[in-house]
Amino acid sequence: MKTQKSLSTDINAAEIGQLHQIDEKAQLDSRFSWLMVAAGLMLHFVTFGTMGSFGIYLAEYSKSQFSDQPKSVLSLVGSLGPAIIAVFTVPSGILVSKLGYRVNIIVGAILMGLGLVISSFAQQVWTLFLGQAIILGVAVSLCFVPAVCIVPQWLDKYRGLGVGICSAGTGIGGLILAPLLQTIIDSLGWRWALRINGIICTIVLVICALVLKPRVPFQPPKNIIDLEIIKNPKFISLWCMGACSCFSYWVPFFIMPLYCYHFGIEASTASLIVGTMSGASAVGRVLIGKLSDKMGNINTLLISNFICALSFILIWSFATNTWSLIVFSLVYGTFSGAFFTSSILIAPQLFGLEKLPQVSGLYYTYFGPGYLTGAAIATSIINLYTVGDYINYVPCMFYLFGCYFASCIFIVLLRVQITKTIFEKI
Repeated sequence: MKTQKSLSTDINAAEIGQLHQIDEKAQLDSRFSWLMVAAGLMLHFVTFGTMGSFGIYLAEYSKSQFSDQPKSVLSLVGSLGPAIIAVFTVPSGILVSKLGYRVNIIVGAILMGLGLVISSFAQQVWTLFLGQAIILGVAVSLCFVPAVCIVPQWLDKYRGLGVGICSAGTGIGGLILAPLLQTIIDSLGWRWALRINGIICTIVLVICALVLKPRVPFQPPKNIIDLEIIKNPKFISLWCMGACSCFSYWVPFFIMPLYCYHFGIEASTASLIVGTMSGASAVGRVLIGKLSDKMGNINTLLISNFICALSFILIWSFATNTWSLIVFSLVYGTFSGAFFTSSILIAPQLFGLEKLPQVSGLYYTYFGPGYLTGAAIATSIINLYTVGDYINYVPCMFYLFGCYFASCIFIVLLRVQITKTIFEKI
């Protein structure tokens, strides 16, 4: 009968042998460990911060060069990028074993700058799809997989806090880059904004590549895709949890400005409400990481996703003015990023640090379905229940509730697969 400890790590004898290869001077939870966290934060800052700032570019595209294009087509450029990340996570994990972590990130840095620069010369919309969706998505995937594999290796006692700080770079990036890019656009135009954005990303990512260093030797996979991982019931539960969450995660960020307009709230106030969600997400990812150290990763994720589910029907469905929408933004923003932070912690907990590149490459494919179609499904539901000038958002809110509630079911299933003790830290 396996002990609980063996269930949570699943490190076999061969992997234990590789652990002895770890440099004894590479101390866990040391100052160098926090340097890794800082590098991971900056990597998230420029990659996902840039992708999260697409709305700034979208507004410019709609009123200038591509004003003749439907907004639905231009919006697809922004939603296709995250879907490309999901598709390319498996090849990215494979390339880590071939090229190493550092080369992977440097190649991603070059591609990210190239994709944004190519987009800056766009005369037709297909150029945006090539540069700002496909190339950018591949680039972010090449950088993202190594980052989520390296940072957890350097932390033990403070692993949750460190990963939370690293993940918070996404929200911080959105808060800082969006107004910065808008300022550049107002001064120099959107083409130069893309070029400067690309140069900044490449420089920062190359520095991150030089700083980030693995602590645990990478275990080359026997097969390109490890079928044992895919068939593992715990992996299936974890993947389904992430997929369900992604169908609803971005929707409040996308439709909140329209919701505010419907209730007569000014555009400047609506942007403040969305900004509140981004800021709360950045802070929340750090708090969730710290809470995971105290309560356990899976327990924290379950509570956070359940709070998100309830926030749609108990807060947002009754929110029709600024203060109530800010309350919703604070609650949802704080807890919605939990599956990003906790997933990075749960994967090594279940499969060991040595298999993290393989597991991450397979696991983060959950981005694809929800990121590509989640917002479209939500807006379709809104349109379906709209009669004349009356726009009914409540059915959409129940859809969002259902997505997060379904994710909670898979978290419970995962927890039962590990332990049947209700109050155990897991």
